[in-house]
Amino acid sequence: MTTEQIDGATYLRNIQAGIAPTHMYYRQPNGWITSGAATPIERLRFMDEGWVPLTAYGRFDMAHVWCAQNPHVTLFQFGGAKELPLDQIIENGYHLNPPLVPACGQALTSRHKHDSDCYLHARPVHFPQLDGAELPSPAQCRFCERDPFPSAKARDQHEGVVHKDEKTAIRTGEVMGANVTKGNENLIRGLMSGLAPAAPPTGQAGSAVSITGLPYVCGFCGDGFKNPIGLGRHVKVEHKEAPVGAS
Repeated sequence: MTTEQIDGATYLRNIQAGIAPTHMYYRQPNGWITSGAATPIERLRFMDEGWVPLTAYGRFDMAHVWCAQNPHVTLFQFGGAKELPLDQIIENGYHLNPPLVPACGQALTSRHKHDSDCYLHARPVHFPQLDGAELPSPAQCRFCERDPFPSAKARDQHEGVVHKDEKTAIRTGEVMGANVTKGNENLIRGLMSGLAPAAPPTGQAGSAVSITGLPYVCGFCGDGFKNPIGLGRHVKVEHKEAPVGAS
């Protein structure tokens, strides 16, 4: 039996049961698997854009928050884990936390919602693509203690949105710290050559900048820090009103 015949048989059974699932899976031109409307008009439109309908996995409904959080569960239920390309598996974090697959054998429709009974004998999905594959290490956020991200790209996107202010403060502090470090180097070079500099660099309040030996130096006051996170927090709290070009 062909996949078209299987899809037709499934559609007929659904009609006879009084349900009309609205979505199905497609393979996009980049190889990624996504869901989309299964109406004839939408299906033709997707195909014109290069999407390939995956009719072997039937139809289902997506009108639920759970569906958005578990977009590929129906695909996994009916043996479609092999369809996902490796980069999509990694981007979704499935290699770190493979989803549990409901054991009920039924797709999510208006007549069936997955409940605890569906997961009594559920098992994590297996991706044959991962066998022997070289996978990236989880990427921990550099600002908070949330669970690690599946990739550095996902971590960077999180930091750029949730920790935008901290990243800006770090960039400001690093630029000013680089200027202070350069001033310290000139001071040391002058002392070693026996030349007395006109005046040591001063902080925001006019105090002399000390040579801390720490790798990150505040450009406003000269305090040293072991890492950019500490520097960023210090600049944000202690010098939030100071202009970037202050010295």
